[in-house]
Amino acid sequence: MKVKCFECKGVGYYQPKGWPVNVTCCMCGGKKYFDIPEGMSVCETCRGAGKLVVDCGGFEMECTCEDCMGKGYVKKETKIESTMSDEDIP
Repeated sequence: MKVKCFECKGVGYYQPKGWPVNVTCCMCGGKKYFDIPEGMSVCETCRGAGKLVVDCGGFEMECTCEDCMGKGYVKKETKIESTMSDEDIP
């Protein structure tokens, strides 16, 4: 499954305010999307990028997402419904 990059909105680049040129998206690297394998879902923390950009008071630092270990995806959660009632519990 392909998921559109949240940073560049699937364009692959952006144009910073006041700059006359386009800059390659730092999240997707210009690919425009992230590949999510079958049976997995997009990591909600990094939104598929596998990394986070943290503001460190005047400069930005790129860190690996700890929730997905830099993959950009996690296992899909499955819900288990119980057929037991309160009467079945001793």
